[in-house]
Amino acid sequence: MTGQRNTTIFRNVRPMGGEPIDLTVVDGVVATEARGLVEEVDCGGGVALPTLVDAHIHPDKTTWGEPWYSRRAARGIAELGEQDAEVFRNMPTPVSVRSGRLMGHAVTRGTRAMRAHADIAPAYGLEGLLGVGEAAASLSHALDVRIVAFPQHGVRRAPERTR
Repeated sequence: MTGQRNTTIFRNVRPMGGEPIDLTVVDGVVATEARGLVEEVDCGGGVALPTLVDAHIHPDKTTWGEPWYSRRAARGIAELGEQDAEVFRNMPTPVSVRSGRLMGHAVTRGTRAMRAHADIAPAYGLEGLLGVGEAAASLSHALDVRIVAFPQHGVRRAPERTR
């Protein structure tokens, strides 16, 4: 690694809608001075906002880009879990692809970090967790993802499977 830095100077930008300034960013981090290769962008008085963070998303359950699926009314978490397993079994596309679609769309709308919950249960095994991990890895250049293994459907109802 050469240690070369990449600087972007955003000219005429208004942080949080305030007065226009020149905002210097070095390797993706706001800085006080330019270093290395400099690119200038005229923002024309546009607003600069902090990055978006999605603190609670379930990308393993998404049907983004798939045929429409309607949920039935459920009488509790057990029935919701049964419906989740039904949807999971019937989706023609792998979790990694579906998750990647949803997470990638979030990136195009300004999300740069998320906490992604992925179900682990007898009905899925680790497939949701691994699929979300694969999607997160493919987007690591643009998105910081923390994955939470979420055992909401199986630990208490199937304790023999948790050993």
